[in-house]
Amino acid sequence: MKAGSGVLRVLLAVFAAAAAPPAPAEVYRCVVGGVTQFSDRPCQAGDAPLAVPQANVMPADRAAAPLAEQHDRRVQAGREARDAEDAAWRQDHEARTAEAERLRAARVRGEVVRGMSAADVRRLLGTPTKIDSDRDARGLRERWSYADSGAGRVTVTLRDGVVSDVRRSRRK
Repeated sequence: MKAGSGVLRVLLAVFAAAAAPPAPAEVYRCVVGGVTQFSDRPCQAGDAPLAVPQANVMPADRAAAPLAEQHDRRVQAGREARDAEDAAWRQDHEARTAEAERLRAARVRGEVVRGMSAADVRRLLGTPTKIDSDRDARGLRERWSYADSGAGRVTVTLRDGVVSDVRRSRRK
């Protein structure tokens, strides 16, 4: 039975050592050739270890859970806001691209359409035969008249230099 009790003592010693908190390791600072080095052994006989403060170890507890949840909610709200901004930008970009393509196609066809600039109208139709202008609360309004080669007249209305209306009238 003595052999069995020896094994039991060894097992108890192992369990006791495992359950005990770890002893802090000693740290020594040495300067070798002008370079500072740290070691777990003394550099010279009689060197004293550095005073190393205990590490702050916080056990996980339930008080940290609400903070983590708050953080997760803030991160999710940030993602949702960024996604909404991205979607709005994409929608605006697609609308601007479609409008630019509509104006480009009209220029290619040689047609004056709403949204074109005054310079576009001059490039397509030339110098107007008559220009009427007035200013109201919304800004400058001009009416450019052209004699249409198809036996009619074209009147282009511009609001602050941008086409707001195009009318074609046929001669009777």
